[in-house]
Amino acid sequence: MTKSNETTLANADAAAVSSAPPDARLGPAIAAGVGAGAALLGCLLGELFTAASFAAQDRSMTLLEAALQSLAPATTPAILQAASTPMSLLFFAIAVYEGIVLARKPATG
Repeated sequence: MTKSNETTLANADAAAVSSAPPDARLGPAIAAGVGAGAALLGCLLGELFTAASFAAQDRSMTLLEAALQSLAPATTPAILQAASTPMSLLFFAIAVYEGIVLARKPATG
């Protein structure tokens, strides 16, 4: 392929992308946001349920009782603040990054 053909193809691709409807261009960004949000939500719920497990063991409660108490809107921020360490924040960041990357990958199959 010659240089002029490559330039023509590149210009045609750029024109096709710029003429695409806004929804087609927003799709990957929305998917990345959903992937990052789901990954972060999973990490936060894991952190809450881990704290609930330790609380249930300390207070001789069932895990369900402790989980329901830890998911109360008044106690959730305090539990997350007490349970979060710099290492868990690093894992949250890795999960959000992977959620973005994996959500933007095209489906195969």
